[in-house]
Amino acid sequence: MRLFVMTMIAMKTMATKTVPAMTPSLSTLTPPNCIDCKFYIPPTGDSGISLPKCAFYKKKQLVEGVDTIDHPYCIKMRLFDEFCGKDGRRFVRKD
Repeated sequence: MRLFVMTMIAMKTMATKTVPAMTPSLSTLTPPNCIDCKFYIPPTGDSGISLPKCAFYKKKQLVEGVDTIDHPYCIKMRLFDEFCGKDGRRFVRKD
């Protein structure tokens, strides 16, 4: 009986001890910010909408006979997994 009580006390003591959690660091969980990416184009404020754009993705547009390159908005690229996605798959840190 005494051995049983000692075993129960030992089990209770082990159960109450805290074990450090095996969690990844915050830096591995936080997706990168577009503003820290080398492809980030700051908002210009030229038009009514002033949002940053992404230089990684380009599309050519013919406007009045002139071949121009249009960069999409960063927020649009981060919304869809086919592009950069919420994890920032195309992110390259600025030098």
